[in-house]
Amino acid sequence: SNEAVQDLEAAYELDSEGTVEELILALGEGRDAALSVSDRERFRALSFRLIELLNECERGDESREALAHYLSIEPSDEEALRRLIEVDTAIENWAGVAWACARLVEISEGEAQVEAVLALADASEAAGTPADARGPLESVLASQPSEPRLRERLKEIYKASGAYLELAEIELAEAALAPDDETRFELYRHAGELF
Repeated sequence: SNEAVQDLEAAYELDSEGTVEELILALGEGRDAALSVSDRERFRALSFRLIELLNECERGDESREALAHYLSIEPSDEEALRRLIEVDTAIENWAGVAWACARLVEISEGEAQVEAVLALADASEAAGTPADARGPLESVLASQPSEPRLRERLKEIYKASGAYLELAEIELAEAALAPDDETRFELYRHAGELF
């Protein structure tokens, strides 16, 4: 119950070692009870407190598990996704980082979406699967065609995977945006060589 958690929090302040297990248990039970009655606010508050407490106790695996459980219920919570990225980056779980970044790409827009998809590309590269970022990068570039960082990352992926037609198409698009005739000519010439 709410009172039990509050009492244990107060006891934890006085005697952390003696009450930590009880508090962890009470937070987990309170979290599950809140979820069962669809009290999203309480579910979030207790989940985050449990994650924080497990971190304080240097129980990283359990903390990550609690965070993953929370995200399985609330997959669009931006703060939780960013925490998972931090946690998984620290332990070099690149697949977890890529998953969280992909979720951020889906729920973000503008600069936040660009940052998320570039982080997804980094994580995919670190995981040894750089081509996994191709679809999301193409999708974000389609909605934000003037973003040069997206084009650069896609060009790297296209070159690495031998996708020369796609590489030529990107260079043609860049040529159309080029600031002067000389740059435009060079980009058209290079794109033509790729066809």
